[in-house]
Amino acid sequence: MARPRKVRIDEKTLAQIEEWAAMGLNHQQMMALLGLVDEQWADYRRKFREIDRAIARGRSRGLVSSSTALLKRVNAGTVDAIKWYETTRYGMGERMIHDVNVEMMDAETMRAKIAEMLSTLIPDDVSVAKKDTKPTEPAEDPDNPDWDSTSDAS
Repeated sequence: MARPRKVRIDEKTLAQIEEWAAMGLNHQQMMALLGLVDEQWADYRRKFREIDRAIARGRSRGLVSSSTALLKRVNAGTVDAIKWYETTRYGMGERMIHDVNVEMMDAETMRAKIAEMLSTLIPDDVSVAKKDTKPTEPAEDPDNPDWDSTSDAS
């Protein structure tokens, strides 16, 4: 078995680690590219905190890059990108997305369509009062407009 090599941790190495992290490489893959074994990688990470910071920067940079590209496709109206965005960002599973029809409309038309959809959800004959309950008497409160001081509460 070959002896593990020593790696010099300098700005160039940290920049390479950051780039690999931006590409989505995991620790095992970075370790292999550097020619390190598990124990060495752990030692380097303990001695050089900059490694973990470079990995965090790289992962963030990669996420920003991919999110920006995805958002451009979403804004362009690419249906697959919209499905992916909604599935991953808003927790909507594939089973929730049946058909995506994008229709451009002005605000007034959208309000009218939403009002129409909502009106079908609640039937007109629904009463909010419970059955078999007596209406409660208003509290004796002169500031309450429902309280009538001339009525007999008893």
